Amino acid sequence: MRKSSIYSVLFGTVIFTTITAALVSVSSNVAIAQILPISDRNKSENSISQVNVLFVNPSIGNDTKANGSESAPLKTITQALRVAKANTEIRLAKGTYSAEMGEEFPLIIKQGVSIQGDPGSQGKDIIIQGGGEYLSRYYGSKNIAIVGTGNAKLAGLTITNPTPRGYGLWIESDRPVVENNTFTGSTQDGVAVMGNAAPQIRNNNFYGNGANGITISGTSQAQIEQNTFQNTGFGINIAQNASPQIIANKISGNRTGIVVQASSSPVLRNNSIFSNKEDGLVVIAKAIPDLGNSSSPGGNQFSSNGRYDINAASATQQVSAYGNNLASNRIAGKVDLTATAAPVKPLSLLTRRTPTLLNSRLQRETVTPQPTVPNTDSQELNYVQIQPGTIEFTAPGAASQSSSLPALQPASTGNSALLPVPPDQIPASKTGSPYMLPPGLSQNPATIQPTPQTPPQITATTTQTGSRYRVIVEAVTPKQQELVKFIVSDAFQTNRAGKQVMQAGIFSDRNKAKNLVRQFKNNGLKAEVIME
Repeated sequence: MRKSSIYSVLFGTVIFTTITAALVSVSSNVAIAQILPISDRNKSENSISQVNVLFVNPSIGNDTKANGSESAPLKTITQALRVAKANTEIRLAKGTYSAEMGEEFPLIIKQGVSIQGDPGSQGKDIIIQGGGEYLSRYYGSKNIAIVGTGNAKLAGLTITNPTPRGYGLWIESDRPVVENNTFTGSTQDGVAVMGNAAPQIRNNNFYGNGANGITISGTSQAQIEQNTFQNTGFGINIAQNASPQIIANKISGNRTGIVVQASSSPVLRNNSIFSNKEDGLVVIAKAIPDLGNSSSPGGNQFSSNGRYDINAASATQQVSAYGNNLASNRIAGKVDLTATAAPVKPLSLLTRRTPTLLNSRLQRETVTPQPTVPNTDSQELNYVQIQPGTIEFTAPGAASQSSSLPALQPASTGNSALLPVPPDQIPASKTGSPYMLPPGLSQNPATIQPTPQTPPQITATTTQTGSRYRVIVEAVTPKQQELVKFIVSDAFQTNRAGKQVMQAGIFSDRNKAKNLVRQFKNNGLKAEVIME
């Protein structure tokens, strides 16, 4: 009996010791890094350990001697990405991560890797600043700060790319998650989404970017939820055949809040779109946005936009907009407020995410094939043609070529341009100088102010010395004239050979004039170049 008790105690002691050792081992591995054998511990500062978390600190880190642990952080995100394995989180300390600090742009986020700063402040003191050449599978060479791939995650960062035509974040595939960040001071777009990418972009702050807060193109089904868009050209720019969900965003103080164009078909629910300088929402070409129907009221709030809350004067399809807060006298074009017509929408888009925001009855909607858009051999984003009939903002830069902002009546020109315009001045300013960054956008993201600034006025009728090439457009009907104004806001009516036409600009370079003519033709207008 006594021997049996002794055996029981010994057996219990062995089991307890074994379990305790196992728990200690697991806890140590998960916390920071694997525990090295005693013989190898002296080497740990000179080799990167296999870790689940990598720490980076631009002030005290070291890329050659540190192992990425919290007590021995790396210096650059670049090095952390080189050594990171799948399911690794890269944690950033406060500071600026730039080329001057050793970063090599663009930063390409690997599959299964996440970068985290301070989500609570949306990355106020954790700044990734810079850009580098990236060869996109869809759009050729671009200047990009970060490329998101796979199921990568970005949280708690400030991302800015002040280099010429700089994009903050570029996503062209997979389903990365982008949340609780600040995108500001990029000379082109804060975020660009294309291809078949379906990212979740939520609770971010976009302000002071040169062209667009977000551009969504291709066949993307991005989810854009609970973000803030301020002080840029287009807050959200939706093109090609993209069909994103735009839910519960705050969009204000931009030149135009949202532009929906080409054959895109976004769903808009519960957004606040107010105090934009021209229009809250612009719909053009074959775009079919869903702003609400009898099964799922839109819930969008429109107020205090400079001209129209919804401007569909250049749209070829009727827009369904049932259940929104807007005044009927703040609408242009065919907009159905009575829910008598249901929008054409892919079933998968309406039902795949956010069931609490989209009524479940949408699952029973009839699916109709989407209109197609002809392919083009020149599909460049923003400053080169993306496809016929597509208009986009381009940011003004020291080397960029800009025309007027899209508008349907005369409006001030300045901090953007149309898609197909080449990278030169178009047309020349009174002083002959190129566009510069708009006031309020500095090279230092810490000094970027969200307060809107009035851009310098540019005239479309002033020329440089030498030969002049005048662009004339035949625009007889009010709708044609509005479309010309949309493409070049300060175009005006004139008389030529007894015929009413519109003058869109005068140029010292024939190629520049021909490019503008091509843009008009892509939008179904007759235009020509007159040499003087």
